[in-house]
Amino acid sequence: MQEHMMINMKKVNYAAIDIGSNAVRLLIKCVNEENAPELMSKVQLIRIPLRLGEDAFTAGIISAEKEKKLIRLMKAYKQLMKIYDVVDYRACATSAMRDAKNGKDIIKRIKKKTGIRIEIIDGQEEAKMIYNNHIECMEDRNGNYMYVDVGGGSTEINLLSQGELVCSRSYNIGTVRILNKDRKSTR
Repeated sequence: MQEHMMINMKKVNYAAIDIGSNAVRLLIKCVNEENAPELMSKVQLIRIPLRLGEDAFTAGIISAEKEKKLIRLMKAYKQLMKIYDVVDYRACATSAMRDAKNGKDIIKRIKKKTGIRIEIIDGQEEAKMIYNNHIECMEDRNGNYMYVDVGGGSTEINLLSQGELVCSRSYNIGTVRILNKDRKSTR
């Protein structure tokens, strides 16, 4: 019994949910605490294009229809996390939920109906998360770099010097915002 418990403790699954302006993603990663070649490995990545920004950036709210789909999706993600024995998760919402007047209310309803806790993060936090996610991929950390991530609702810019984060900025410019602006002007 003791030996079986030790084996289970070596590999643990964690999840991240990203509720973006364009898509809602579930990423499940396995953390291997043994002396394996990789500390973390991807187990599953699911991306569903709900396009919450279409509502948030034009009407200022997320429609009842999109809210219903988001709740259904969170229920599905919760079941997948159970199937994959996820021990902990972090769920974050970005630009569309920040801008939608009903964003906080939707988050509360999701918590009540699914049990999933979602944080609405600001642009600075989003930029830092993007930086932390991509810095380990950089082989050459010498010199100056600008890392730009264009999302559906916002664009995050990180300035790096000698492998250190010097400055982070977030701007409300994104692909879904631009497409919606074009659609409004052609009407």
